[in-house]
Amino acid sequence: MRRMAVLIPMAALLAVPVALMAHDTKSNKVMGTVTAVHADMNHIEVKTSDGHTVGIKVDGGTKYTKAGRKASLADLKEGARVVVTTKGEGDARTATLIRLSSASSKSTAKASTTHHH
Repeated sequence: MRRMAVLIPMAALLAVPVALMAHDTKSNKVMGTVTAVHADMNHIEVKTSDGHTVGIKVDGGTKYTKAGRKASLADLKEGARVVVTTKGEGDARTATLIRLSSASSKSTAKASTTHHH
């Protein structure tokens, strides 16, 4: 019994770093829906599934793809679903790759509410 009293707290301590890694705030991937594109300011905003809005810089080194083909900042519209690979943190977070989904969240929502008779 005494052995279990030692093992359980040790197991819990080992699990803490794993849990922290799963919620890494320095993650270099942002997935969500584009809520704003400020091309003149080289900045986009993405709302994640947990409701947070993340501001991300874009620059001349940012690459864009859509359905495996080359795209551009001009292809990025509000409502577009994206996966953004970034470098840096906080206000210095800059996109290195933006992958656009071929379907926007608006068209996905519309398709899911369409009824077939």
